[in-house]
Amino acid sequence: MSSDWLQNTESQDRVVSLLEFSGVPLELQVAAVCDKFCSSFSRQDISVISGQRIYSISTSHNELREIDQNVRFRISHSTNMSRLDFSANVVIECKYRKNVELFAFSTEQSYINTRFPIYTMALKYLPIFEDLVHSHGKYSFGGVFDIPKSNLALLKIDGGRTPIGVHEENVVYNAAGALYDFISFDLLQDDPVLKALRDKASECIDELGLLLPEKELRDWYFSKGESGAAEKWIRKLVSPTIVATFNERLRNRLTKFDAMVLTAEMIKLYVPVICVNGPIYSVAWNSDPQNIRFSEVPYVLTSIRKLGWPDISLRAGLSYVQPEVPVIVTNLNNLSQVLDAVSTWLQEVSEPLHEIVHERQEFFPIETHLCRKIIPIVHEYKEHTNLWHS
Repeated sequence: MSSDWLQNTESQDRVVSLLEFSGVPLELQVAAVCDKFCSSFSRQDISVISGQRIYSISTSHNELREIDQNVRFRISHSTNMSRLDFSANVVIECKYRKNVELFAFSTEQSYINTRFPIYTMALKYLPIFEDLVHSHGKYSFGGVFDIPKSNLALLKIDGGRTPIGVHEENVVYNAAGALYDFISFDLLQDDPVLKALRDKASECIDELGLLLPEKELRDWYFSKGESGAAEKWIRKLVSPTIVATFNERLRNRLTKFDAMVLTAEMIKLYVPVICVNGPIYSVAWNSDPQNIRFSEVPYVLTSIRKLGWPDISLRAGLSYVQPEVPVIVTNLNNLSQVLDAVSTWLQEVSEPLHEIVHERQEFFPIETHLCRKIIPIVHEYKEHTNLWHS
């Protein structure tokens, strides 16, 4: 039995407007863009999937939330001893606001962070990671995806014709906050089976009598502040004989499958994206109103100060830690350009990641596990010397 509003054109128009306001149509359109991108992606060495993700922001997991789309790219490089996985996660929050248009004022202010979160607990002190995370590193994401930093304003413009006023709701802040809540949740998930396997690797290291140079590491940081200290000490600790012994003991304690899972180290990149329904304009501001210029742009980059970011348990593995976090704002018509940019960047870093794994395939397992042991030492030092925001 149908409702009476179906017989009334005015009521039908009102229902359509309310449905648009719910945001569901925009979410479905964004999902369609992501699905189309994934289905047309043809690189054999890079896999990509997309879908909604459920997450929780509380330890009790009673309060469940949903991220609209997570487009996950993944590269995997394997040898007979180890595997390196690199994932890039484009996490998307949709925001439909009727008659709202976004204006971007380009700025070089340093408080706008342009470093997207990159996380690893085992590879942080290897050279490839430094190239990935530095703003001007050889393989930095920002080098491929160069977007001017912007301060944003949202205006109400009725029907795209009549300016009404400033849109007071802090849409970008709220959406970016939700995206970083999901990133924290995703990073904090730990596989208990994998943890048990890594404990076996730690036992092998302890049996070899490799003493971690805690005092030397702290002194090195205190006197020189060199970020490469941990890597230098790892290379100093291991020798071909120690590497061979460690690998043999690891093989004896684990099945071949367990050994491969154990040495499957991961680097994770997150690219938070807010997808709005309205146009985005760059504003060339000038004191003379007659010389102010507007140009439509496909996306902009800004940052917010995220309360509670990052979780203290994540700080050791993150590439760069400060409360100001970056987010890309785009719209439905240009979302595919963001996905294309991430794809282009991954294709550039795929080969050097492959080389790292194969050139040091015998050393890779013990180096990554030593890294896991050294990270808490450096983490504790940074906590006590307030180096997180340097």
